[in-house]
Amino acid sequence: MSKRRSFRRISSSWRQVFAGIAAILAAASVAACGSSAGRSSSPAVSTTPTPSLRTLDGQAVHVPSDRPVVLVFYSIGCADCAVSTRNVMEAARQDGSRARYLGVDLDPGVDAATVNRFLDSVGAGGLPTVVDSSGKLAYAYHVSALSEVIVVDSSGKVAFRAVDPSPQAILAAVARAA
Repeated sequence: MSKRRSFRRISSSWRQVFAGIAAILAAASVAACGSSAGRSSSPAVSTTPTPSLRTLDGQAVHVPSDRPVVLVFYSIGCADCAVSTRNVMEAARQDGSRARYLGVDLDPGVDAATVNRFLDSVGAGGLPTVVDSSGKLAYAYHVSALSEVIVVDSSGKVAFRAVDPSPQAILAAVARAA
């Protein structure tokens, strides 16, 4: 295969990834349109049933859960996502078991090995992760940006939402949501 055909195939794959991410983010921002409450001061409550989730290693995940759930939404192609993903993993290491921590990769069609390599490379290896290729979880929680971290309390209410928060901010949000 020539280099030119190989480049076109790779370029086409990335266009599909970016188109999928753009569609997810557009759907999330359309869902937020018309809301009179500021999203930072009044977190949205998910009224959409959360889909059944399985982590990359096959474990069932429930959101909401019996304790707070910390969700970090990222894409393996997003350089800025490394910070929020690493900060969530650091919070998980410090936290113990007050909350459940879950990475949510938004790349459609990405495989588990690629996601795990990304997590290892940013210092978040071992973070339980799901691939939300359909965008249902991102839509349910009105995700509007990559690197967004959301803390969901046990009733399903969004208790915290920020882009690239520090581990300390995440732990403080978990304490409030517990």
